Amino acid sequence: LPFVYDSIGDCSVFEIDLKIDNKWRRMDIYTGEVKTDQEVYANVIAEFDYLAAKIVKDIDAFALEHAAIRNAKYTTEYELQKQFTELLNTKGFDLKYDIRKATGLLSTFLVQYPNISAAEKSHINEVIEEFNTGWNNIHNAKNYTETVFVIKEETVEGVIEDVLKSYDK
Repeated sequence: LPFVYDSIGDCSVFEIDLKIDNKWRRMDIYTGEVKTDQEVYANVIAEFDYLAAKIVKDIDAFALEHAAIRNAKYTTEYELQKQFTELLNTKGFDLKYDIRKATGLLSTFLVQYPNISAAEKSHINEVIEEFNTGWNNIHNAKNYTETVFVIKEETVEGVIEDVLKSYDK
């Protein structure tokens, strides 16, 4: 069969992103139905909202556990370091994965749908930047002698909550 698409993007269990005549479209694999930009946008926001809520919850848990370990009294430096390593190896990696998934989702959306308003584009880029700050905070958590998560407004959590509020229409 001839290849009639300019490019193929992400493919999920039910949908595939296709570039036809220099425009991205999302098509249902089973029905062949193409979604409108508004439908795609609504789907991206729904998926993002789920991820963002999960990330906020996980950052809260991570930050609390990080602070508890940092403030605990251990008999040796090795025991303290072991606790931090375990925290990073369990909760840290999963959190970083979710952050990368969320930033990838938003970045892909910006590339595939560049005609959204400048305000929305700016807002999404700010969210991506805050997710990257959260990623760096988690990465920096390996230095267990420093306070990584300070106050809510300075963490990705504060920004994500603001993002969720802005889409809660």
